[in-house]
Amino acid sequence: LEWLDPQAGERILDLGCGTGLCGPLLAPYKRYMTGIDLSPEMLKRAAKRGCYDELRMAELQQYLRKRDPAGLDVIISADTLIYLGALEKTMLGVRNALKPDGIFVASVEKLENPEEDYVLGMSGRFQHSRGYLERLASENDLSISSIREEILRKEAGEPVHGFIVEYQLA
Repeated sequence: LEWLDPQAGERILDLGCGTGLCGPLLAPYKRYMTGIDLSPEMLKRAAKRGCYDELRMAELQQYLRKRDPAGLDVIISADTLIYLGALEKTMLGVRNALKPDGIFVASVEKLENPEEDYVLGMSGRFQHSRGYLERLASENDLSISSIREEILRKEAGEPVHGFIVEYQLA
């Protein structure tokens, strides 16, 4: 979380917050934090963490499209974009929602084949290529501050490789 300033009082959006696992990590940096998710049950669990100022049931692309533009300092999307194939609309929404110099941090599963943008994996989740993530950045006035390969989680005892990407609005 070195990209967050504890003194800044950030306006944060947890895009696909699920049970709110990221909430406690982000709370010390927030002025106001919103979590969105499709599942009311997940939102109930996130509410129990007590760190969100607002929780909304919404589809992420629709939420980004309908919110006031250029108001967020930070958008985080942990283990959410793996449920989307094409990310063009999501990236456009993120770009429009961020303030100048705003930050978007996302995790995605790694696609090994650089010839493809994304594929639906055997797990039922999408994998995205590094080249696709880089192209989306340039098409949306975002620069990549960092892109790291990480083990995101284990499934059936096997590591799931992915990228943690930090974008910044130019």
